[in-house]
Amino acid sequence: MTFKLRYRNSYQGFDNPEFMYTELVKEISASDVELVYSKEAFVDLELVSVVNFRSVKDRIQYRLHRAAASKLRLKPPLDPRNELENPSADRAFAKKSIWYTGENVRPPHGDWDGYLSFDLDPMAGKNAYLPIWWNFLDIIPGRSVKPDYVDKSVTINALMTARAESNLLASGRKKFCCVFMNNPHPMRLHTIDALSAIGKVDGFGRYFGNPVPDKLAIAEEYRFILCFENDLYPGYVTEKPVESWMTGAIPLWWGDDSAKYLNSNAMINLKEFEKIDHFVSKVAEVDSDESLWLKIASEPLLLRPPDMQPVRDLIRQVITSN
Repeated sequence: MTFKLRYRNSYQGFDNPEFMYTELVKEISASDVELVYSKEAFVDLELVSVVNFRSVKDRIQYRLHRAAASKLRLKPPLDPRNELENPSADRAFAKKSIWYTGENVRPPHGDWDGYLSFDLDPMAGKNAYLPIWWNFLDIIPGRSVKPDYVDKSVTINALMTARAESNLLASGRKKFCCVFMNNPHPMRLHTIDALSAIGKVDGFGRYFGNPVPDKLAIAEEYRFILCFENDLYPGYVTEKPVESWMTGAIPLWWGDDSAKYLNSNAMINLKEFEKIDHFVSKVAEVDSDESLWLKIASEPLLLRPPDMQPVRDLIRQVITSN
């Protein structure tokens, strides 16, 4: 028996036959999984995400249509973000539908069989916690994905293992801090300004007009990496602190790990300080004390392995329910 699976509005690479969700569906359904790409073919399960939520083309097209409607005094078009933020499960072409995302977007309301998100609320048993950084780990035996920064597989064991101080070579990292940034989030900009009072913060990425092909080669020159999330929301953790830690630098993070997976001693989190100035003072203290820098940089990042059981239970519940 073949189980038919489709991805809609998914992240690049998620429709790879070896991707984690596909492997989980194969494991739980105990069937061969066929990936279906036609939008009008009927499938057993459709996984719907939010990639087009950030589509520049959609935004421009909507604004042009809205301007034309206003000039002609016609009913304005529906903002495409409405459908992408609160989409409908397509029952005409899918027996079951699960909505998933690693972005800071809430699970939509409607006729959905389940959600996979970074929200910690189980939502009456329909939601399972699955932050996007788990997608880069060896959660499925024999399967891992290389994050952007480090170009090497990230294992749960490596993240849970303390690093030898002799391998960190703090003194060899002559530069203070860098940031890779495409999105000029206000908190990032405020903090860059504040940190610049104690050391030079080098910026890379589209926002600074200098995207780089090899982040790791650059990051290894720095003692700190600014890696703020796009928002501060309980459980919203992306790949940013993981990638930064993997370079050997100390992550300067702004995030809320309410699920308690990350080791707060392995980073400096702005959330834990009342004011940005207090955060900057802590960074200055660590930067000026080699032994303290080494102590923090050698800490393991992960406190415990990701708990995938709720995810498996949710997928099983969706697949097996009538």
